[in-house]
Amino acid sequence: MPTAEQLMAAMRGDATRYEVKAPKVDATTLALARQGRGDTDYSYVHEANRQGQAEYERAVRKRASELRAQGVHHPESTAHMELQMAAQSRKEQAERRAVHEAMTANNRAEMEANSTPALRERVTAATKERREERAQRQFQKLLAEIRADMAATA
Repeated sequence: MPTAEQLMAAMRGDATRYEVKAPKVDATTLALARQGRGDTDYSYVHEANRQGQAEYERAVRKRASELRAQGVHHPESTAHMELQMAAQSRKEQAERRAVHEAMTANNRAEMEANSTPALRERVTAATKERREERAQRQFQKLLAEIRADMAATA
């Protein structure tokens, strides 16, 4: 913050006597200050974009020359379409693979949570109960058949 004396000197036009030089700052401090103000260096992103675009253009030129040799009409646009469709296909496959892996992990965790000794005991008890009920019904059915046969013969 300038002092009153510095302001008056600036108004008179002879502020050069009172100019205060900014302190020298090292590169790390300067980078942190810029980042804190929102000034970030995205040059690495721009470089990656340039490299990706260059690779894509090389692939298009290569594919276009192959298509031209095959006698395909509009080889450049055909090459662009083919490369874009291939990229879309790779993207969809990666998404499907990620979903499948997530589902598999979720199912595995769910199965592990459900395969506890208590669950096994509940399943065993329920199975035993069903078997006993079925045996009791069969016994009642046989007993009713025997009584019906005895009543028919008497």
